[in-house]
Amino acid sequence: MTRIGRILKWALVSIAVVSVALLAFRAYGSLNGPALHLWHTCVPHELSVDQIDRADWTRYLAHEDEVMASVRAEVSQRLPPG
Repeated sequence: MTRIGRILKWALVSIAVVSVALLAFRAYGSLNGPALHLWHTCVPHELSVDQIDRADWTRYLAHEDEVMASVRAEVSQRLPPG
């Protein structure tokens, strides 16, 4: 292996090690962040792909109204004033 090949190999290995270390540091940091708020944890029920394919515009809008009502009930109304 030529000298340039060895240098490139070590450069790539170094970049990979630094990248993995930065990813691990970032992942660890995300675990120590603040607690999630209500709007982070609310997962409204969405239509499946098949349901969307079978739905017309009226049904889609009706379901969107249901989704927004559930978000209001599970998130907006549970938030403290202000």
